This record gives sequence, structure tokens and C-alpha cells, in this order.
Amino acid sequence: MAFKVLKAVIFLTFAVILVSCFCSSSFLIQKPTNHSKRVATDYYPLRLNDSTSLRAPKGSFIEDSNSFMRRMEERMSRRRLHVQKICKAKGYSDEVSLIRNRVTYLEKFKVLFCQNPKTGITNMKKLFNKLANYEQDLKVPLEKLYQFDRPKVFNLLSKPDVLKLTVVREPFERILSAYRARIYVAEPWKKPFINYIHRSFGTNSSGPTTFSDFVSYLVNEDPSEPEIKGNLEKINFNYHWKKYRELCQPCAIDYDVIAHLETIEEDSRYFLQLIGAPPNITLAGAYKSTPNLGKIKSYFTSVLPRENLERLYGKFEDDYLLFNYSRPTDFF
Repeated sequence: MAFKVLKAVIFLTFAVILVSCFCSSSFLIQKPTNHSKRVATDYYPLRLNDSTSLRAPKGSFIEDSNSFMRRMEERMSRRRLHVQKICKAKGYSDEVSLIRNRVTYLEKFKVLFCQNPKTGITNMKKLFNKLANYEQDLKVPLEKLYQFDRPKVFNLLSKPDVLKLTVVREPFERILSAYRARIYVAEPWKKPFINYIHRSFGTNSSGPTTFSDFVSYLVNEDPSEPEIKGNLEKINFNYHWKKYRELCQPCAIDYDVIAHLETIEEDSRYFLQLIGAPPNITLAGAYKSTPNLGKIKSYFTSVLPRENLERLYGKFEDDYLLFNYSRPTDFF
């Protein structure tokens, strides 16, 4: 009799375990029941200090739209506060000046967008084309601030209903991207400036202008120097590597959305929801959050003399500090 009771207890225990496992599995694979829910995925920002407490939890999970927006609002709030803290600590109080030729205004959604080159701007232009219902890929028919008089500029910048957006990227990677797009690819119209770098800083008279040569140019000349219109050899592309602080002046303008290229998929989704964009409009060609670090590192380890990397970091240290990127020690 006791043996039968024991068998019954074991059977019931085993049955309870099976039922529990089945229910747990069913819960884990349950799909969202409405369109306001979506599956969120991991992202692993590259050397981005502000991401740890703001990333989506690991593994697939269900995150509703409200939760997503709250998480993103916290991320943007931290980024804004960090910029303000660094500007105050450094004593920066820039006046709005050169920014006007870098900013476009989309009246339909009341958005000011300041463009930092080599931060995924091509895809952002395509996104703004969609928002403007414009079919061409890159020629965005938007007003630029330099077309306005100063009172209108300051009026737009101070309006609480005008959303201000900018995009940044890990500074050393941006410099490498500028080299590959503007120096390495030697199209004829770039030749005068490339020849100037090669003649002034080149280490191999018969070879191409190397990344090391380009870094020597950046650390020995002022990359924020205005273009010299009268000298064809020095008509350059310096806005492609001009510092963020000088381009979009984050110490003068309180940006509502500071997007990072490393988290652009979520940042752009947040921006689009914030302005009430149609749900079918999304950012194309999202940046990979895990680029080939080995390939990137090979460029920086080729830089000679090695102290030029320290000097390069010194030139762009403000960009690292303002947008909370960690010092790229793996490149030194």
C-alpha cells in the first residue's frame, strides 16, 4: 500500500513539473497581440559611456511603445545633461554663428536638423526627403538657416515647439571615415587638396596619401581653419572633420535629440515617434553597432610617429567629453 502511495506522489510531482514547464514555454514564445508592441533587440554601443543603464535588456522581450519612449527619453535627458555639464565645466558659452549653414529646417514637422558630416548624414537626408514627401535621394528641398535673417534664426532656436536634432559619432572613427571618403578615394576634383597634404606631410613621395599622412596634417594644421578661397591647393573639406562643438555648437543650442550613430536605429525611431511621423517612414541603412574593430585599429596603429595619436586625441578631446565617448585606448 505504501509503495502505491509513493508511486502516486511521484507521478503527481512529475505531472506538475511538466505542466509548469509547458506554461513557462508558452509564455516565453507568446507573440504581441497588438501593433503597439514590438520585439526589442540588443544593441552594443561602441565605446559609448552613457549606454550601460539605458540599453534594452538582453534577449528578445516584449517592449510596448510607451516603455520604449520612456527609456529613450531617459537616454536623451542624460545626454543633454551631460553636454550641459561639460560646457559649464569647460566654460564654453558659444554664440550661434557658423552653425547657420549646417542646419536645415522642415516646417511640416517643425524640426531643425544640424548636420555633422560623416555621421550617417546621407541616410538622414534620405529620411528627411521621405518626411518632406520628396522623391529624389539627396537633394532635400528644405530651408537652411543662412537663408533667414538673424532674428528669425533666434526665434526658431528659442521656440519650444521646434525640435532640434543632431547626430554624432565616435570621433576617431569619424576621422577615419573622412579620410576614406575624401582623401583615399582620389577623385579629380579632390586632387589639389590631396596633393597639398601629400607634398607637405607625405612619407612616401611615390605612393598614395596614407592615413598617417592625413593625421600629420590634422595635428600640424588647424582643422577648424576656414577654407582659403583664393588658394586652390588648400580649398579643402575641413567641415568633414571639423569638431562637433564648432559645427553644431551644442554649448549654444539645447538639442532635444542627440542621436549617436552607434545607437541610431533606436534613436531615429524615437525621433520619428516624437515628431509624429507616419509609421511607414523609417531610417534606411542602419549603422552596424559592432563594426570591424580589427580593421579600424589597423589604420590607427599605422600612424607614425606614435605621439601623433595623442596629439590627435588632444585636438578632438572636446568631442569625446561632450558626447561621453571613452578615450580610445585600444588605438594607442
